[in-house]
Amino acid sequence: PALSVDAQHTLSARFPEFQKWVNPADGWDKGPWEEVYPLLLGALADEPAVDVLVAAVDVPAAQGVHEAAYTAAIGRWLGDHAARADKPAVYLAPASGALDARVAAALTHHRTPLVGGARPALRAIAHLAGLTTARERRAHIDVAPSDFATAVLDRLVADLPAGPADEECSRRVLTHAGLPLVGATEVRDEAGAVAAAASLASPAVLKAVIPGLAHKSDAGAVALRLTTPDEVRAAARRLLALCDRHDAPRRLLVSPYLEPAAEIICGITCDPDWGAFVVLGLGGVLAEALDDVAITAAPFHVGQAAALATSGRLGRVVTSARRPADAPALIELLRKLSWLAPRLWHLDASIAVDLNPVMLMPPGQGAWAADALISRQ
Repeated sequence: PALSVDAQHTLSARFPEFQKWVNPADGWDKGPWEEVYPLLLGALADEPAVDVLVAAVDVPAAQGVHEAAYTAAIGRWLGDHAARADKPAVYLAPASGALDARVAAALTHHRTPLVGGARPALRAIAHLAGLTTARERRAHIDVAPSDFATAVLDRLVADLPAGPADEECSRRVLTHAGLPLVGATEVRDEAGAVAAAASLASPAVLKAVIPGLAHKSDAGAVALRLTTPDEVRAAARRLLALCDRHDAPRRLLVSPYLEPAAEIICGITCDPDWGAFVVLGLGGVLAEALDDVAITAAPFHVGQAAALATSGRLGRVVTSARRPADAPALIELLRKLSWLAPRLWHLDASIAVDLNPVMLMPPGQGAWAADALISRQ
């Protein structure tokens, strides 16, 4: 926005040789930087039409001591004036590449982000505006059921260990919150695995419960599509030996094997400053390779959940006419994650939930998380 008459008057009165100030305002050639920048940043911070206070100054890692001093000072004034005006501040280094760690440290103390590259910085500011707009629409968000704010949930989260929790601990939290997980029976030996698998109406899946193990498939801790007692017994023997090698208790989970219409990944990530977010994308063992993930601030309303589930490449998979999936079940799962995410953030802002894969079944058959992982720093 153009600068107001009041801002023009303030700046021109102090620097009378410059009668016209524009936005962006260039203070580089107006006088000693110690005098120009505090006044300039203060005037901009006081502008009602200015929503984000930005200083655009290069801070390359190779700059000298003098340059580091004045660029860090600009960052401190930026943070101070933004805090006084209750506005977000961004220190934008137009040139990308390695940035000065001394300036970054000074900005961190003032809770001001340093972003390298004009395009990434402006894109980040645009996302910040979108996040603010989304949170202003909270009046239209569904109210979470009581399951998402109970003393039991609080206790279950408090009992989680640091780092990745084992699947059984993760399942207790998520089951209490009503998330749909594939059923699992815990067994301790080969005979128990064979008996549990025999009770299933489908092939069996065996998984080793090993604390701290985040990716079971990569570690060989999963056996799929076991159809005979001999296959189950052999898989159980191998997985129990894996538990022994990891010095973990001998615990296995036996679940039914599902044939989904699509495998997806979804979950929750929390940031101490920005809050809770729901993550959704194409999943399974190819989740990292596909790298097709949407991240949305939580909580959100049912319309946003529907848009997440049916847009982009994931949406094309979900709504495929040749292999249709249960889109309403996915939308309901996203709504539950949207309710759970801010509660978890309130309890522990370092927490993350990873459901991968989620078996998105044909229409009417649901969306079921086959593997669950909760971690906390």
